[in-house]
Amino acid sequence: MHCSVSRTALSARLDGECLPEGVTDQAVREHLAGCVECSRWDRKARRLRSLFQDVAQPESEPTGALLERLRRAGRTERPSTDTGRPDA
Repeated sequence: MHCSVSRTALSARLDGECLPEGVTDQAVREHLAGCVECSRWDRKARRLRSLFQDVAQPESEPTGALLERLRRAGRTERPSTDTGRPDA
């Protein structure tokens, strides 16, 4: 199996899609077992997908509780508008 076919199949599998026509799960596993580059690509793709899922589905926190935490942390003040330049 060529690496491009393997990576297309791995991508499809990550996205929950069907494998390309003529490609079996067994063939992909066998290719991964013997190809360091595709194994590395698969690990990176899985990690990237995991990171995006974490960002796309943040843990929600009630707004009131968040505001209270910010107040306690002293972060609710408005940012300074001081430019550091003397008034003209």
